[in-house]
Amino acid sequence: MPASTTAPAAKKPSTARTLLGTGVGNALEWYDWNIYGSFAIYFSSQLFSSADPTSAFMSTMAVFAVGFVARPFGSAVFGWLADRLGRKHALVVSVNNGRSGKYIRKLVCYTVQRGKIQP
Repeated sequence: MPASTTAPAAKKPSTARTLLGTGVGNALEWYDWNIYGSFAIYFSSQLFSSADPTSAFMSTMAVFAVGFVARPFGSAVFGWLADRLGRKHALVVSVNNGRSGKYIRKLVCYTVQRGKIQP
């Protein structure tokens, strides 16, 4: 019996599975935004000057707004990058950007405790 040289056809994902995955991802993202907004009053005293609590809270809300407004620009940049160089490359760049943000956040917390940037 001769061996077949044709590859099996790729299975198309169902519409229900696509909708479920999209819904779960969207729900998790909105949950993340909701948590930030809910606990912003506590973040404000930790990240900004506690001398004026109103100003600190407004600064925290400004960070929230910048993150919310920047999302469409990020999707345009990473969509273009994924179209040109591939999804894997866009994902690597995205994760590295997130990692750099984590290190900046650690540096900010460290400098708040120490009072200045150490060499």
